[in-house]
Amino acid sequence: GHGEMVDNMSLAKQYLQNDVIDVADLDLLTTEFPEDCDVLVIATPTEDFTELETDKIINYINNGGNILWFSNAMTTELTNVQKVLDMYGVSVGNGIVRETDSDRMLPGTQNFILPSLSSHKVTENVSDGYVILFNSARLEFKNDEELEKLGVVAKPIMKSSESSYYRIDQSITSTTAKEEEEKGSFPIAQELTKKVGEDKESKLIIF
Repeated sequence: GHGEMVDNMSLAKQYLQNDVIDVADLDLLTTEFPEDCDVLVIATPTEDFTELETDKIINYINNGGNILWFSNAMTTELTNVQKVLDMYGVSVGNGIVRETDSDRMLPGTQNFILPSLSSHKVTENVSDGYVILFNSARLEFKNDEELEKLGVVAKPIMKSSESSYYRIDQSITSTTAKEEEEKGSFPIAQELTKKVGEDKESKLIIF
């Protein structure tokens, strides 16, 4: 109910159901979390959560719930969405990662990038160079001290190459990075494991 990309998730939903995994839509305004909810999937919200929904998600996190989160560039401020992400010390940038390494992009299209894959359970069966991302935002994190205070440990999954740059103003048509545009490798997918209580942890995997 927040402008999510639900229709685009239909194929992923079918794959999960083929593996005999229960998948269901969840309306947090009218229902509580199912007791057997192993993973909450949040797919690119474009409208903010209500306070009630936010409180339910935070309670789910504090009880050791896990989240798989997909996001486009955050071009509008979604206060409650960010409140949930702040639990893990992460936010989504408002720009687009553009590539200049010809081996790391589709020919002539800097915003179709082939990210570098880190050694991780998520990527162990995927060949490097076979994931293509379109108009990818970057992930931004609190500093190490703040992450430690939050009880969060970060592990990289995907990042752009050292030859990429970050463009916030999409009206610029130049295929060369401007002097003021940030250059380098940018995190695109990350695992964030948060300790909650003495014997629980909550895991966020965010793309």
